[in-house]
Amino acid sequence: MNPPEPAQINQELHEAESVMQDKISLLSDVMTKGIRRWEKVIYPMMLAFILLAGYGFYLIVNLTKDMTKITDNMVLMTEAVVTMQKNLDKQLTSINIEMKHIEEMNYSIQNMNQTLIGIHQSVYYMAQTTGQMNSHISELNDNISKPMGSFNSFMPWSMMPSSSNNNRYKNSNYPRPTIQIQPRNNKGQTP
Repeated sequence: MNPPEPAQINQELHEAESVMQDKISLLSDVMTKGIRRWEKVIYPMMLAFILLAGYGFYLIVNLTKDMTKITDNMVLMTEAVVTMQKNLDKQLTSINIEMKHIEEMNYSIQNMNQTLIGIHQSVYYMAQTTGQMNSHISELNDNISKPMGSFNSFMPWSMMPSSSNNNRYKNSNYPRPTIQIQPRNNKGQTP
């Protein structure tokens, strides 16, 4: 075979170039159409991504602000709880002191109760003694009035009525107190 001539080579190159240009042009048209199809999908997706990224940033900023507020409120709550605890400690101390006062009052009331029992017994014995005195005075009146009867006729009070019931001053049976006094020590406890 003969080597090709330069004109023929140029022509074949030119034809190949023209076919290549047609193929590249066709490829370019196909790629342009494909890119345009993808542009219809990608640009809205990019826009949506940008909007979502902006909204995400907005949420993160708001979350940071909210966390700051929560932290501030937790600090305030902690201070309030500490204050409440101090007040509660003071109140418990006050209640403890009051309980000691109540114990002292209880001891005083027990002493008063014992004193009232003693007064009750003393009043009972006074009533019994007064009844006995009344009986004795009645007997004395009966013993003196008979011998002095002769003097009554000379005296101005002889016109006064005499008592016909001599038993009215007799000793009545008072009930004895049933409460016994028991000695107590200085803490109000019976031994």
